[in-house]
Amino acid sequence: MGSNVTIFCQWTANPRAEVTWFRGLPIPQESDHSVDANAHPMPSSAVKSPKPRISQLVFHNFREEDMDEYSCRVKNSLGTTSRTMGILINGLLSKFSELVLRFQSSQWDIIAVTETWLTDDILDSELGLPGMSLLRRDRPTRSGCVLLYHRSDLQCNAVDPPVSAPD
Repeated sequence: MGSNVTIFCQWTANPRAEVTWFRGLPIPQESDHSVDANAHPMPSSAVKSPKPRISQLVFHNFREEDMDEYSCRVKNSLGTTSRTMGILINGLLSKFSELVLRFQSSQWDIIAVTETWLTDDILDSELGLPGMSLLRRDRPTRSGCVLLYHRSDLQCNAVDPPVSAPD
């Protein structure tokens, strides 16, 4: 909580594609009057050739109210596709049965979870969801981790951001 969080949507399209982020309703790009004042879609580059493009949804000072379902929709003259992500924070093990129920009744492609108490004593197999793969990053010096569930047919990679020295 309180950290900046960025979620990404990557696609390849030809002809040109437009991307729209949703939290129920569309989230306007670079708007002061967005559906969620804390979520800011970064402009996507125009797609003029079939090479991967990325759009980001950036949360400044992520709050509990930001936990929700977000979708990225990519559309061009040939069609539309979308991916849906659930962002959850804290309380996974105590609410795991609730997560399983929500997962079964939704079309999530990705689920991001942070936990402050999780230790490496808890096995990935105890945290599994059917049809989902799990990327896990434990904190090296204390308990806690970040979990990223993704549909097994999607390719996801953990990217460690560069660490910069404080000003």
